[in-house]
Amino acid sequence: MRPTRNELFFVVPGRPVPAARMTQRSKFASARAKRALAYQELVAWCARAAAAPLASRPAALPFTGPVELTCRFFFRDGRHGDLSNLIKAIEDGLQFGGIIENDRQVIRYGAGTGIYFAEEERAEVRLRPIGLRQRKEVRHEMDSHALGERAV
Repeated sequence: MRPTRNELFFVVPGRPVPAARMTQRSKFASARAKRALAYQELVAWCARAAAAPLASRPAALPFTGPVELTCRFFFRDGRHGDLSNLIKAIEDGLQFGGIIENDRQVIRYGAGTGIYFAEEERAEVRLRPIGLRQRKEVRHEMDSHALGERAV
């Protein structure tokens, strides 16, 4: 994946860790929850480091509108978490790092999002704002379905 002008691209080194469901108590007691929170913090640090050059452009960060998220997770072996939980860990890390205001802004996943196998374990993340014209197209696609209109 190659970054373009208005997007943020970064790599999170190490084995990707899926988000864990947790309660306030398990956040401090469960080893799985602690590992998931540490990974989300690592995602936040990597994202902030990659975003540092963009900070000179005030309109660039945080991403305030709808965004497209592309995540490629690389594992050495067949043992990996659920893809949706891996993506959730990245989304939570981006929100924790202040790159996005809310993970509800992610309205589309980019092509190539998935699990891959390679010798070097890592997660490659690309975050791209979706322009006004594209938002109208998405809204238009959903309007007929949301209103319950059906072809008879």
